[in-house]
Amino acid sequence: MVKLKEEGNGTRIEKTPQHWYKSFHDKAYVDIVIAVTVAMPLQHTFTNKYIHMCTSQTSQVDKNNMMIMLQEYNAKNAQFRILPQYKVKSEGEVVQIYDQIVFESIKSPGHFFHASAPFQIDHMTLGSEVNLGVERSGFTLIRFQKESLEPDVYVRGGSIIRLFHKELEAYMVAEGLFDEEVTEDAR
Repeated sequence: MVKLKEEGNGTRIEKTPQHWYKSFHDKAYVDIVIAVTVAMPLQHTFTNKYIHMCTSQTSQVDKNNMMIMLQEYNAKNAQFRILPQYKVKSEGEVVQIYDQIVFESIKSPGHFFHASAPFQIDHMTLGSEVNLGVERSGFTLIRFQKESLEPDVYVRGGSIIRLFHKELEAYMVAEGLFDEEVTEDAR
């Protein structure tokens, strides 16, 4: 499950358009400047898994929305189009750091990343679930690595970025076991 969590409450997810696939093949286009309306996969750098939309499972919190999860492979379910949150940029313009964007599914056009209303995860943590629905949530692109002397303001294939949800004041993070074996204590 992919969730938003307040900064400082756990591991951050870094989304990277590390490989921009043409016709969903394994041919990578690293260092290409990303433009508005370009379709690409989002990859979690810690697990090297791709963010997928699931057409067969609904979200745990918002039952009218589709679930988003991490999978090891790239497919059409992992392709998302980058669109501006506001009508400031047009098709073909370059995506830059600190731009506010939305992600639209290629597999299910008209469905966007959406953050649910905040809910109590445990007694100390408040979070929101990220899913795919007709309502769109905007994210600000934040550079992950330390600033260099000559920072590049453009987002390129292979850029490691963080996604910040301004209204919830939270970064997008991934939660779960990441394919570690579940251990159960029978005591």
